[in-house]
Amino acid sequence: MEKEIMALLQQMNGKLDNLEGTLKEHSGILKEYGETLKEHSRMLSALRTGQEFNKAELSEMKLQNAKDLGENKEHLKSQEDSIELLLKNTWKNKEDILKIQKILGLS
Repeated sequence: MEKEIMALLQQMNGKLDNLEGTLKEHSGILKEYGETLKEHSRMLSALRTGQEFNKAELSEMKLQNAKDLGENKEHLKSQEDSIELLLKNTWKNKEDILKIQKILGLS
């Protein structure tokens, strides 16, 4: 009976050694996964920072574009007003020229 118990204990000891090897192997795999996860976390953090920078830069560009558009509209309105004034003055000058020609008998 003692021999049977010893045989069973040795068999259990062998299984435990086998399990210990498996646990060490899995521990190594988990350690690798942990390092990979840390590396991916650093990469995602860097990407997030870059994306936030690009987002801020894009917002600034949108704001500048809106400002430029407002200035351009204002400039265009000023030019339209100047052209309208020039047209009125030109028409008035033509009328004056025709009156003078009529007075001088040139027309």
